[in-house]
Amino acid sequence: MWKQTFYYNCRIRPLLTILLIVIFSGLKAQFGCSLFGGEFTLADGENSVFVCTDDGMNDNIVTNINGNSNGEINYVVTTPFGLILSTQLTPVFNFEGTGDGPVFIYNVVTDPTFTGSIDVGDNVCDLTADDGCFSLSTYITVIRLTGEDCAGLNCDVEGGDLSLAGGGGSITICAGDGQPDSIEVSLDNAEGSNMAWLITDTEGTILGLPAAPPFDLEGAGGGVCLIWNISFEDGLTGLEIGLDADDLEGCFSLSSPIQVIRNQVDGGTLAFPGGSDSISVCLDEGGADSIFVEQIDSSALSGANFTFVITDLDGNILGLPTEPPFNLSEAGAGTCLIWNLAFEDGLEGAAVGNNASDLEGCFDLSNPLSVVREICNPCLADAGMITFADGSDSIIVCLDPDSNSVVQALQVGAPAGDSTQYIITSQDGFILGAGNQDGVFDLADAGIDNCVIYFLSADEDIQGDTVGGRIIDLTGCFDLSNGIVTTRILCEFPDCEANAGNITFADGSTEIFVCLDPDSNTIVQAFVSNGGSVMGDNFEFIITSADGTILAVDNETGMFDVGDAGEGNCVIYFLASEGEIQGDTVGGPIAGINGCFDLSNGIVTVREICNPCLADGGMITFADGSDSIIVCLDPDSNSMVQAIQTGMPAGDNTQFIITNQDGFILGAGNQDGVFDLADAGIDECVIYFLSAEGEIQGDTVGGRLIDLTGCFDLSNGIITNRILCEFPDCEANAGNITFADGSTETLVCLDPDSNTIVQAFVSNGGSVMGDNLEFIITDAEGNILAVDNETGMFDVGDAGEGNCVIYFLASEGEIQGDTVGGPIDSINGCFDLSNGIVTVREFCEEPFCPANAGMITHLDGSTELEICLDSDSTTVTVIQVQPDSVSGTTFNYVISDENLDILAVQSGNVIDFGNVGPGICFIWYMAFQDSLPLIPGQNVGNLEGCIDVSNNITVIRTEDCDDGFTGNIVISELTANGELELLNTGSETINLASLYLTTGQQQFRLNELNLSCGELQLAPGDIMVIEQIPSLDIPGGELALFSAASFSAFNMVDYLRWGNAASSYYEMAVDANCWEVNVSLDPPNPENSLQLIDQNGLMDWRTMAPTPCLPNESPSSAQDPFANTKLTLFPNPVNEQLNIFVAGASLGKVTISILDQNGRRVRAFDSELGEQLVSIPTALLARGVYSLQISSNTGVISRRFVKI
Repeated sequence: MWKQTFYYNCRIRPLLTILLIVIFSGLKAQFGCSLFGGEFTLADGENSVFVCTDDGMNDNIVTNINGNSNGEINYVVTTPFGLILSTQLTPVFNFEGTGDGPVFIYNVVTDPTFTGSIDVGDNVCDLTADDGCFSLSTYITVIRLTGEDCAGLNCDVEGGDLSLAGGGGSITICAGDGQPDSIEVSLDNAEGSNMAWLITDTEGTILGLPAAPPFDLEGAGGGVCLIWNISFEDGLTGLEIGLDADDLEGCFSLSSPIQVIRNQVDGGTLAFPGGSDSISVCLDEGGADSIFVEQIDSSALSGANFTFVITDLDGNILGLPTEPPFNLSEAGAGTCLIWNLAFEDGLEGAAVGNNASDLEGCFDLSNPLSVVREICNPCLADAGMITFADGSDSIIVCLDPDSNSVVQALQVGAPAGDSTQYIITSQDGFILGAGNQDGVFDLADAGIDNCVIYFLSADEDIQGDTVGGRIIDLTGCFDLSNGIVTTRILCEFPDCEANAGNITFADGSTEIFVCLDPDSNTIVQAFVSNGGSVMGDNFEFIITSADGTILAVDNETGMFDVGDAGEGNCVIYFLASEGEIQGDTVGGPIAGINGCFDLSNGIVTVREICNPCLADGGMITFADGSDSIIVCLDPDSNSMVQAIQTGMPAGDNTQFIITNQDGFILGAGNQDGVFDLADAGIDECVIYFLSAEGEIQGDTVGGRLIDLTGCFDLSNGIITNRILCEFPDCEANAGNITFADGSTETLVCLDPDSNTIVQAFVSNGGSVMGDNLEFIITDAEGNILAVDNETGMFDVGDAGEGNCVIYFLASEGEIQGDTVGGPIDSINGCFDLSNGIVTVREFCEEPFCPANAGMITHLDGSTELEICLDSDSTTVTVIQVQPDSVSGTTFNYVISDENLDILAVQSGNVIDFGNVGPGICFIWYMAFQDSLPLIPGQNVGNLEGCIDVSNNITVIRTEDCDDGFTGNIVISELTANGELELLNTGSETINLASLYLTTGQQQFRLNELNLSCGELQLAPGDIMVIEQIPSLDIPGGELALFSAASFSAFNMVDYLRWGNAASSYYEMAVDANCWEVNVSLDPPNPENSLQLIDQNGLMDWRTMAPTPCLPNESPSSAQDPFANTKLTLFPNPVNEQLNIFVAGASLGKVTISILDQNGRRVRAFDSELGEQLVSIPTALLARGVYSLQISSNTGVISRRFVKI
């Protein structure tokens, strides 16, 4: 019998095919040549055949060409490497007597311009575009056999077509979860005397020979295997478990395989440290705040994902922490179970509140660990019950003059506790008063609002019972009574109808946590949640501190930046009023507002440092243990000092720093604490130990200690007092100096017309002693700038930005070193220097910048275009929309990449991309006032100076597009009859014959489908309509168009999704930027098709009357809510806040989304959108290009913007 060997080896043949594809991938028609060699097959549609060449019989192999274009047909037979063995003009082939081995048959189509050679001995691999217009078909493989190898051709068996019972050729199972995996299969077209089932791994090793389906692989473990049917005649050898299916010998045929992906999950075995599976913890002793668990054998774990699950005894999920330790201190008394959950992607039901028994998917739970939570020392405090004197639990208090505003709470229960008091809070729980013993409160000054009175009983000291704190933050052993409510109103406004409604944050919550760490977003925004009920003439958002002090008023957007407020709480309210009100002023109490008004509920912002700095500078002393020392600067004196660390510093970056007495850094980076002060001059200096985590800024000589930034801590400072000991009787005393307002630091603005004169004053002149007195001014490094000043008055206007220091100097007799340009530390003699006072010089006003870069577009008016790097024209011409508005002294066109890094700078408006390569870049126009050097590598968002940047033009650079841009083919219409319209939006004719269309269930090559109108050779601006797409799901489905048979995001041309059906290619379409996130259109119906229309240069989907084979027209405003909508974004590029202005229509309920360059949604919120201005914070967006999308069920409108 014949043994199937080399030519049918399932591993070698694909490698040979790949090699041939690589060899012949260059044999395409050159640009401008419209010939197409077609798809070359045997008469039965196959593309390979075995023949016996020494049996004395003609082979008569009949071939067929599909989809070829007009041109001269030339059939050639070649070796696998392109050498032509024979040529002929007829499509029937005979290989009798030609020997053995593989050969290929091609059709070479040429036109009269072809000058190349395709004779015997030539090689088709040598054909190039210089040979004229030609196209090579696909090839047919002919395997020529001789001698005993021909015996195999008489083997007439067929393994058949094997598929899953429900369709498809691949299935994923969860192996090892204890549930049987019954795999049913369907076999068609199998032929042979004998048949058997076999299961192999992906390398062909036979794993099993089951008798019949269904197949259960539950115990097989993780991995991938293949199920086959084998049809064979008697005499087959090698069909045994453990052998390789490639070594089977005999007459046999294998079916198509079914791939089984076996996911194996194992949650492992948990234990507490020490090995137990149960522990008890005391909630009141801190035993539940750090619970650790361990895996007994980590190697047994298996699965793509892991998480811990905490449930109660009934399996209800209480938490899903990712790793220990676990904090159960807030859970209260009871028993809970800790599990480890191993699972594959697609798990459902793993959410707090669900039951673990309802989990669905491929998963495994470990053994449970039991935690018994107990209160070992229960708190016995009891606050009882309270009422007002009339027995009620609520009361109205009139705040009008002469009204009684005193209320009293009475204890009616039996309280228990060592410490008791009445507490009064705002309606939001902020404590307004505490420590009250008689329950009597006078609310006359409390303002209009509600407040709540409680009785608090405690068994020990408690924390948090202070004015401004929140009642929910009380800690300790205590109990609160019921709360009784006082409603404080102005009874003289009985007809006041002001209504402020209710407010929330964007996520619907009434409390939000804001991290104050660097780079954290500290902007919060309040929204009126029931705007329809709001009433009043005037509206504003107000923000207060926790104790009700007003911090800001007159806010219309509800947006507040709380980053500079420090840790603590603040409260936002919405205020509606009728007529004039009093008391809504910054610094006043919110309770002091008076008039006809209403306040909404208050929503709380909790400000905290989420990642606290743990650096610790410790403590330092001198070697003798002191914190101050005298250093003699006389010749031969020891001027060395050493600081010693005596504490326990913490940090990964440490150093000793020495400063003068005014905090200016004289030396930094010292690691041993040793300083030589011989050249420092008479004065005091201070040594610190600085410990930091990560990098810090400002630790440079000349900087100020108070300007250090980063995560750091300073030790205590130890003082060196440097004197000339040879002047022991020197009584010079310079005293202390300040500025006129008593301060020791002042800011001087260097802007035109600003006062730049400062004056120093001796603040304790009675103690000054000396024969000679003068003021001296130095720079930040201590270099003397001016001396002999008797008035203390200096004009620092010409000094530029920076710091300078003024001193008063008193001396006896002659001194040396007080000269301009010398260091102040070099003054020598009997003298004394006062403290130094600092002048900070800076420009306070933003200088006016007249530069204006205007707006730019491409020559055709567009701001986004695609160019083919293979075409003759790779240039882009840029024009100014309003050239008269441009101003400045220097102008440049700048090309940047997607990260806004500058690639090139030029002055001309014609930009050539021929040598750049594929990718995406932006063109900008920049105007400067005075020159600013632009260098490739700089970032557009980081340029400084008087500069203005235009909008950008997006350029998408593509190569290998000889046959036109398939990316310019768009799906433009789908009807309820299944008609599909395609539109060429580009500038080149495109051949659509080889494009593939898939419905997710079936796939088609476009040349296999019937056309209602148009041609596969689609000219620019033309449309083509497919008559009917078979088996298309009209109520809900998808269509994906690909440029190649391998369906990937890279090859996706366009995509359409409608209805609510499951989608196979939706995520791929988002990755390919062919579809927006979470968008699905309404399905087409007999009255309306889905149509892509050009709305002022923006392509949007609409439902309109069907127009297949006709251009899609823009809808009227009566048909389309977006038709007359003008959407404007500014500023663009944007830094901190993007303004969206909608004009022309009220859009109703829409979703506003920001999408990144991959189409992924980075922010979204719903809104009722009319003609209005909406602002969105963008400070936290990374630099790059984004799309702002406004969508509803009837359409989508979007605009691009750039974040710098």
